[in-house]
Amino acid sequence: EERQYVFDLLSPEAGSTVLLELDTSVREALLETIPSEKITSYVSLLASDDATDLVAELQPHIAEKVLRAMPAEESSDVKELMQYDPETAGGIMGTEYVAVQMNDTIAQAIKAVRSMAKNNMVIYTVYVVDEEGLLVGMLPLQSLVLHTPNRRVYKIMESDAKSVSVDVDQEEA
Repeated sequence: EERQYVFDLLSPEAGSTVLLELDTSVREALLETIPSEKITSYVSLLASDDATDLVAELQPHIAEKVLRAMPAEESSDVKELMQYDPETAGGIMGTEYVAVQMNDTIAQAIKAVRSMAKNNMVIYTVYVVDEEGLLVGMLPLQSLVLHTPNRRVYKIMESDAKSVSVDVDQEEA
């Protein structure tokens, strides 16, 4: 009762963060006492990988209610990530990232970063893809402010970016 009382005092932002940090058994017990509408508000505040982990711990009927109540795009992301084994690269990846085309300019890359940052996303790296969407490089955020706006991304990107398939074991990834 005390745990529930204290948790109810938290803001939705703090509550969603606290849920992630709780011991699994404590989190499960707490989630059983929280209405699905409130769980949805917590899940909606989390990054896709954390939201997926939390929804996966819910009882199936509650998880379905939460997924139905979430915005369609967020729900779709969580459902997609839930398809992967939790011990694989797919099971630990998130869907929030900034990707730009290799022929884009620095100005276009900065615009993409600003657009994603509006969602309170923490960004350290911009991924560079080719015309087919395949990873060809990456840019540390600092690079964007150190180069002229009309310079092409491919001229300053780090081309040694590594990637793995979604089914690779998380330890190998």
